[in-house]
Amino acid sequence: MASGILPNLSESARRQKATTSAIAGERARHALKNLKRAKERDAKFYVNVALDYETKARLKRAAHENDVKMTVIMQAAIDFYLKENGY
Repeated sequence: MASGILPNLSESARRQKATTSAIAGERARHALKNLKRAKERDAKFYVNVALDYETKARLKRAAHENDVKMTVIMQAAIDFYLKENGY
């Protein structure tokens, strides 16, 4: 009765199953490593900027009226400035 529940695999079948499992584990390990690399490339770098009260108020108002985050406006402004000045 116990022999019907658990299959009695031959040596070659066990070896094949172990090899298949090892290959799948290796693929998963490589996929995780690649995912971590991609995440590192997309890492964000923060810059602290001191703004005077009027500039901060204008930025806040522009973000609110256009339904975007202040960081999006600042990134666009910095990108525009750098492109205009050849960077």
